[in-house]
Amino acid sequence: MQVLVHDNVLNSNQRRERFIMDRIEQQLEHFSSRIHRLVISLTESGHGPVETRCHIAASLGPLGTVVVDARRQSVHEAVSGAVRQLTRSIGRRVERRVDRRPIKPR
Repeated sequence: MQVLVHDNVLNSNQRRERFIMDRIEQQLEHFSSRIHRLVISLTESGHGPVETRCHIAASLGPLGTVVVDARRQSVHEAVSGAVRQLTRSIGRRVERRVDRRPIKPR
């Protein structure tokens, strides 16, 4: 699984990137063989109260691409929320694919 992180948030650092990688490894371990590439983008809003946006696109090969987006007050909350959404979305996509397999006659 290839992981690309685009961090446009002020004060980006190695600890934040390690947190992101740890969260992904914990939550997506079950689907790691199905995920070809993850692209994670972090940005902050420039207007009003500071809000962090975490956008994740997961390429699943023949199952297509799953895209999620989470907006929260902190980077950690945004990443955690987006990874939770991604885990549920990939689970549903895989489940639908398994349900559509043709039943072989005996």
